Amino acid sequence: AAEAFQIVFECTVRPGTYQSRDGTLRPGHWESGVRIDPERRTLRDLEYLIEDADDVRLTGILFRKFGRGIDVDIYGDLPQSLSVPRIHDEFIGDGHSTGVEFQWTRLLTRNYRQRGLMLD
Repeated sequence: AAEAFQIVFECTVRPGTYQSRDGTLRPGHWESGVRIDPERRTLRDLEYLIEDADDVRLTGILFRKFGRGIDVDIYGDLPQSLSVPRIHDEFIGDGHSTGVEFQWTRLLTRNYRQRGLMLD
């Protein structure tokens, strides 16, 4: 079975060296009104503006596996439902809205909406 991975970097930022900003992800990438994180009721202070890369330290890396045949006890049911193509050109899609990352976004926003995870 074809598989895809999502990689998330956990970082710490030197206190006092960043400015927090409200979320800027737009409707082409995330459905308006749906939470981007189940634990965050708003987009307030969602992003950090950092001027100097030396103020950032990588503290962890998360790998999430997608596709049929994954271990749902580890990754959950939703990542298993992502249809991961076997052909490279289909994997990246048109680079705008059909790649595997956009399929995941659509699945996740639909799931959040069904669970009532809307922004305040």
